[in-house]
Amino acid sequence: MITLPKISFLNRNIKQGEAANANAKAQNRPAHIYIYDTLKNNNFGTNLAPLNKDTVSFGNAAQRKSDAKLTRAQKDAQIGKERKSPKQRSGKKLDPAYRSSLHLASVIREDVDFAYRRLRTDVSSIFNMNVLETDDPHFSVKYETELMQNISDQKPVLALTSRKKSAKSLAEKMGHMKLTSKRDAFENIHDIVGVRILVSNSDRKSGEYVADRLLKAVKDGWIKISEIEIYRNPALFPDDKYDYIREKRLDEIAAESKKKAKEFKYVTRKTDFGYSAVHFGVDLPNGIKGEIQVISPKVAAFKEIEDICYKGLSGKGLPTGYGRLKPAFDKIDPEVDIEAYEEFAAYTRQAYAQERKKRSKDKGSAFLSIPEGSKIPPRLDFNNIAKMRLALEDSRREKEAQKERENAMKLVEHIG
Repeated sequence: MITLPKISFLNRNIKQGEAANANAKAQNRPAHIYIYDTLKNNNFGTNLAPLNKDTVSFGNAAQRKSDAKLTRAQKDAQIGKERKSPKQRSGKKLDPAYRSSLHLASVIREDVDFAYRRLRTDVSSIFNMNVLETDDPHFSVKYETELMQNISDQKPVLALTSRKKSAKSLAEKMGHMKLTSKRDAFENIHDIVGVRILVSNSDRKSGEYVADRLLKAVKDGWIKISEIEIYRNPALFPDDKYDYIREKRLDEIAAESKKKAKEFKYVTRKTDFGYSAVHFGVDLPNGIKGEIQVISPKVAAFKEIEDICYKGLSGKGLPTGYGRLKPAFDKIDPEVDIEAYEEFAAYTRQAYAQERKKRSKDKGSAFLSIPEGSKIPPRLDFNNIAKMRLALEDSRREKEAQKERENAMKLVEHIG
């Protein structure tokens, strides 16, 4: 990875600085932003965000001392934190009348490309690691290699991955939220682009490392965090024991972020279906918002399976190849059988809890099985869905390999 120069070199030539000030004034932009954009447009990279002059404030230490006398609620109010009840999953089906067009979603995906590259580059620089893109056809191999290497080296961050929402997923989300324009999407959907930080969850050192890096990045102006969400699983007790980053450290990041963000939101919630992670909302160029997730590899792997169930239960539409599961989800629709629905929610919470308790280097990939005597259809056992997913991926890879073989044969025939 290329190591970029420090921004301080811009001050070496006073005449250049004066010219930048004049040009910036003509364009009604701060001088340091004008210089940053000029360098970016001339292929100097997207990570030359200027450092703040003061990254340490002695006044903050005195403030923390006086804060010790405040109640937890008063401290939360100072940094804008809210505590919310479990986020219930809606069983409402998607009204086709509000389904956004795939064309509009495709246009939005193209328009967020620069912001997506900016987010990937910034996170890569903050953690000094490559960000693996899930759209890469060789992603699985690269991801497993990175994961195993860093686990063996006992690194706190095992991998960084990134993704843009697919056009289909984006169209469905816009339809669910009744959004009909690009502007609506940018203002209301904050995870069109995202990066995932996969941490080793064997101890708190991983969280401390991530917190240190993010706090420094906010202070130095590399990223603007405008939202923090803590997701907790009520099946885990005590719940804060399984936080990826201690709440005290998140409060520090929140206090610093609030100084720089136009609007800031900070919430903690216990999730009805047991998902546990920390999400950071970040402000990106052109009014686009992105998301940085902090999660462990075991929970991330299970989330890929649970997401299929989420779509089946919420009426968003099952992914291609999972249509045979639809009758099973119909049976646990809360309007059909509320008891089966609640059993499935409890099963999911316990399955998430099991994955969260696992160490990153633990071998074995079996998920929690459906309890005996449950009203949950056997097809919805997470291990069965995982087998379906593996079979679909193998089939896709085989089709891609067959296509490559056919193209190679055509090339040979053409040369011959």
